[in-house]
Amino acid sequence: MYVERAFSEETAGLIRGARVWLTNEFEHDGLRTSGERVLGRLLDMVRGRV
Repeated sequence: MYVERAFSEETAGLIRGARVWLTNEFEHDGLRTSGERVLGRLLDMVRGRV
């Protein structure tokens, strides 16, 4: 499902503690095609490394 980026960012802004990772590096299938990199980045964000 497509969601306008502005709506996604607005929603994330309403969630306390949420952090946004905004990139144009991946397409809609980024998790499938580059799962290790995507998951690694998300884990680094959760652990405060990025």
